[in-house]
Amino acid sequence: MGAAMNGHVLVAVYPSRSDAERAYDALIRSGMGDDSVRMNDRKGSPRGPWHWLFGNAIPGSEQERYRTHFAEGRSAVSVFMKDGQPRTSLRRIEEILERQQPVDVNHFKAEGMSGAAAAETTQGEHAQTTQGEQVIPLPREELKVGKKVTETVRHIKTHVVEEPVEQDVSLQDEEMVIEQCPATTAAGGSLEERDYEIHERHEEPVIEKAMRTDEQLVVRKKVKERTEHVRDKVRRTKADVEKIGAEEKKVTT
Repeated sequence: MGAAMNGHVLVAVYPSRSDAERAYDALIRSGMGDDSVRMNDRKGSPRGPWHWLFGNAIPGSEQERYRTHFAEGRSAVSVFMKDGQPRTSLRRIEEILERQQPVDVNHFKAEGMSGAAAAETTQGEHAQTTQGEQVIPLPREELKVGKKVTETVRHIKTHVVEEPVEQDVSLQDEEMVIEQCPATTAAGGSLEERDYEIHERHEEPVIEKAMRTDEQLVVRKKVKERTEHVRDKVRRTKADVEKIGAEEKKVTT
């Protein structure tokens, strides 16, 4: 892979070094070349946490993720795949990596990479240039404030109460009135005993209850904006450079 080429890097992180070595050896046995398969901290391969991922293929935003993996004792295997290779080859490599049960698998786009550029790295975290210079990174933390949504649950419960009500109603009663007066006809009658029934009608109130809705609750939500001031601390790296025979000089970035 001396010439520059495009492709992508497949990276699998394993719980232990032995798991990663088994995956590495399985890839080599499958026919992958040493220039396409790498494992961090393996003898003869780069030790930097991203250089073994074929140059700068890994985005800077992902570097802290792999720092955490390595700090917790995990190991990783990376495979460089050139553009244009059949999908069956990619699936076969993924199957080999999955056999050792990785805890993290990712794809990274690699553009303009070459085998020589991929192998060019330092031991540890310091990059060595052709002029013999050392580049010492001074990382710093950056505060990024986001927001999350929380919920407050409000309950509305309806219950039944009794209220006294009064209402007037007009009623009618019939009452028997007896008057004795002269007969209007001369017809006689027989002497006998008889019973007569006279019916009086009386009205009484009857209560009935019917359901109706006079009022209702309308529930709506309104959004209010507010601003909160966030305070926290971020860390940065300072370099103390001591010159022999001269006043100590501190460099802060």
